[in-house]
Amino acid sequence: MPLNWPGKFFQVFESYAPIDVRFFHAGRVVYTAEQMESGFYVQPDGGFDRVEIVSATQQAVKVGISDGTGGSNRLSGDVAATIKGASAVLNKPILSVGTVETPLVAARADRVAFRVLNSGTTNIAIGGPGLTYPGAVLVLAAGDIWQEETAPGAAWVALGDAAGGVLKVQELLL
Repeated sequence: MPLNWPGKFFQVFESYAPIDVRFFHAGRVVYTAEQMESGFYVQPDGGFDRVEIVSATQQAVKVGISDGTGGSNRLSGDVAATIKGASAVLNKPILSVGTVETPLVAARADRVAFRVLNSGTTNIAIGGPGLTYPGAVLVLAAGDIWQEETAPGAAWVALGDAAGGVLKVQELLL
């Protein structure tokens, strides 16, 4: 089965029987791999513009092709995953934010996420204690919403580009 798909990285995600793989560039074979199984990956020098997969048995083969700047560590089969969901939503009082650092949420281990809505007209930066507006990574414009799920249990602060900022905050707790 030929795949006319250029790339620099190739990986076999699923193959129930061994396969032979040939990589082409400008019409000629540049790399050959025989009797490969799931998990095989390669980055042929100079990349490829076509891949040919041959199997002695009829089977569905799943592969990944990328330009070399990305890839996958996909696992085949059943994986048990547990999503840590919230059991309570705490609506906080409206928070006035100005040009001085204002506590947004205190550190809390049972918080799985929190949401912030900039319901005012100023821009408001959020981040960890010691935040400066010029050094801010997260800046919410009027009407923007941010849901924090990466570091929700940490202490967060807010800081506006002007006085009169308004935030609405919800904490999602275990």
